[in-house]
Parts: sequence; structure tokens; C-alpha cells
Amino acid sequence: MTGTPSGPGSVERGSFDGSGGTTRPFERDGEPDVVRLRLDAGESVAPHSHPERRVVFFVVEGRFEVRLDDDSYPVGAGDCLRFDGDAEISPRATEDGPATALVVLARTRT
Repeated sequence: MTGTPSGPGSVERGSFDGSGGTTRPFERDGEPDVVRLRLDAGESVAPHSHPERRVVFFVVEGRFEVRLDDDSYPVGAGDCLRFDGDAEISPRATEDGPATALVVLARTRT
């Protein structure tokens, strides 16, 4: 579902649909961008970066191995990472089950 204004333009309300994979509750041009990432056991996302963004990666359920550049971070439900979007990220759900994270991408100030 795409977010829609619910007041005088200052509040948007959105929700994540029931599908798996990557979903967004708001239009992509809004700030900050919010993404729900749902991966099956052992599934991963190819290495990529988010230039000119600060990133918060919050684990809702399950466990991830999050690769940031040359380092790896094991994280589980309730854990949170915050990092510069110029880092190359590649999250992978561990083999013990599916995992879900909320990822917030905020533009850096210039």
C-alpha cells in the first residue's frame, strides 16, 4: 500500500502489504525512505550501496548476517545497525529461518 496524506500535508500514513521480499509503505520520493526487507532462510541481497544516505537497519524477527564493506555483523531480533550509505551492504538471512528488517534511508545533509 502506498502512503497517503492524512492531514494538512504534514502526516502520511502507510502500511506494508502482506507480500514477502522488499516493500515500501510510502512513495519513493518521500523522506526518509522506509523499506521492509523479508528474506527466506539463507537468502541474501547482492552487495550494493546507498550513496548520500544514512542507513538504519532494524531487525524485526529472525537473524541476519549483515556484510558492510569488509566487515560482517551478526544481528537478531531487536538489534539495530546505523551506518553511512556509502558502505557496501549485503544482508543475508541465516540458515535457521526467515528474517525481517526495517531499513530507514535518510538523505545526508549537504
